[in-house]
Amino acid sequence: MAQISMKDRAAAIKPVPPAPAAAAPLITETPAPVAPAAAGERAAARATAVGSTRRINFEVPQELHAAFKAWCAQHDTKMKDELEGYIKRVITTH
Repeated sequence: MAQISMKDRAAAIKPVPPAPAAAAPLITETPAPVAPAAAGERAAARATAVGSTRRINFEVPQELHAAFKAWCAQHDTKMKDELEGYIKRVITTH
């Protein structure tokens, strides 16, 4: 297979047309700075938007995670839904 020289490659490159001029910004005034929300305000806003929820994080062996994930996929369910259902069953039966 014949090699093409860099000069020939460069000659084959087509120039890119220039981009259209940018439109004028819609905002003509600089908005007043707003103080960031406090951490407690952000957490309250999230709780209101999502409902009153809490996150649970824990480690499990990789093999157990993979087996549980596969089981959930085979049964067309989500890991979160199964774990939440288990917690509810434990609470109501004990």
